[in-house]
Amino acid sequence: MKLREALRETLAFASQVNKYFQDGKPWASEKEKAATTLYTAANLLQPISLLLSPFIPASAEKALKCLGAGKKLSGKFSIEPGRRITAHMLFKKIEDKEIEKAKKHRSRYARTEQSPANPDEIALVNDMLPHKEFQKVDMRVGTITDVKDHPNAEKLYVLRVDLGGGQRQIVAGLREKYKKEQLEGRQIIVIMNMEPRDLRGIRSEGMLLAAEDGTILEPSNSVQNGSRIM
Repeated sequence: MKLREALRETLAFASQVNKYFQDGKPWASEKEKAATTLYTAANLLQPISLLLSPFIPASAEKALKCLGAGKKLSGKFSIEPGRRITAHMLFKKIEDKEIEKAKKHRSRYARTEQSPANPDEIALVNDMLPHKEFQKVDMRVGTITDVKDHPNAEKLYVLRVDLGGGQRQIVAGLREKYKKEQLEGRQIIVIMNMEPRDLRGIRSEGMLLAAEDGTILEPSNSVQNGSRIM
């Protein structure tokens, strides 16, 4: 499901309806033209509310109640002339102090200019990863030296990987794709600065790169363990 694209299309539709309403100027038009503008806008708010309901369900529900509209997209105007519509404030205004507080909020994935720089943080710009941020991802080539079954998960292996300067333990969901002998001695690409995780009771100290079907990404030629992926 492409939720981001769906939301973008819905908001674009809402923007067109808003432009129609502003261009129509029902507050300054003759009665018949104003009535047409208001009637059309109200009927277009019904599908907008329905399309936004997966994202803001409570507010969309309030909007539909105000319109007295149904919860079905029919392709036709469903609010008949003469229907009484009520007014309700769906969203409160965000005060400046709340905006400033939000700007100072820090997370692992984004930082603001007000936040002190932290080399371990990754900052996205318009949902895109800048080159300087990608350079923070430390990917190295390593060789699998040992493969064991995970004692608590039938789809997982516990791997020992030689990364040149030492060995690491990595838990990977490869048991349905590879036999042990197919993995031992194989070179893989490992994300070194991935936060360690406990996977079904076994600590994993990195992540290997693989396609979603489990196919491992590996160098086409043998390279020195510990070589960095640029």
